[in-house]
Amino acid sequence: MQIPNTSFAGGARRLQRSERLGQQIIELAERLDHPHALGLATMNVGIAYRLHGRYRQSLEHIERGAAIIRERCTGVVWELEGARIMTLENLLWLGEWNDMFARLPEFLQDAEARGDAYGATYMRVRVVPMQWLAQDRPDEARDEAARAIARWSAEGFHLQHYNALFSRVDADLYAGDGAAGCDRLARGAPHLRRSMLMRLQAVRIELFFLRARAALIAALHDRGGASRMLRLAARDATRLERTRALWAEGMAMLIRAGIASIHGDDRVAVELLDDAERHLNATDLSHLAAASRRRRGQLMGGSEGRELIAEADRWMIEQQVVNPERMANLLAPALIEESTARRRR
Repeated sequence: MQIPNTSFAGGARRLQRSERLGQQIIELAERLDHPHALGLATMNVGIAYRLHGRYRQSLEHIERGAAIIRERCTGVVWELEGARIMTLENLLWLGEWNDMFARLPEFLQDAEARGDAYGATYMRVRVVPMQWLAQDRPDEARDEAARAIARWSAEGFHLQHYNALFSRVDADLYAGDGAAGCDRLARGAPHLRRSMLMRLQAVRIELFFLRARAALIAALHDRGGASRMLRLAARDATRLERTRALWAEGMAMLIRAGIASIHGDDRVAVELLDDAERHLNATDLSHLAAASRRRRGQLMGGSEGRELIAEADRWMIEQQVVNPERMANLLAPALIEESTARRRR
């Protein structure tokens, strides 16, 4: 399955053009009355949606295209494996982790039984580590990604390397070690630049958000170096905003809210978290919306705040998250304990 070229997978301003082009591709495949072409065309439109941060539409197109190929074609193991990877990727970013974890064992077992190193490595560097984090076991998440990428090619810097880096930094941040996450990202930056993955706006957005969260967590745990870390987080929030991508706006607001909370401005942080939750729900980033809701509840306090926390916790528990507080710390870092103390004073 080919990834569309950058003219098809560009920024949010090109979304309408991408949708028109995608519909033309599907209509052409339908006129050809060729199931394989139609299935691939539909899945490639799904990939384009994913690169625009439209995960719901991406999932729908990937599953629709995979169904066409599975039911009407033969000899399509490679195509269906690509569809499985994209399905897991979409479920990950939609926050539909319960569904993702339910599909993972079959997908992984099948890939490993066929000797599919590409698919199996992707699952072990990205999805399995997230399952460990959901189980409140960051050391296992980090080790899983490290073992899996050690078996992959050491030449170049591929999507597998990128996902392994992402998962290991997430594990650092989940454990509260923002400095380790920042260091790991700094070491990986030259490889990322050379790989040209940063030409994809989706990768840039994911990386800016990850790096900003790392800086916030580093600021929380190293007050001596907090000023520098907060400047770095603010810089990446600005970069997120400049993408003009709808799904990046909610992420930027989460970072701005974290900065405000560390500066002691709980009122601004609460307003930003409220706006962030609306943006994140509108773009189907449910895990980030739940983290934002929990953070807002903690900053607000009182009965209304407790209800927001309970709502977020119920959502996370339904997605098999064992420790909602630590997951919220990972996804929406903010200064909570001192905020509570300020309200009491």
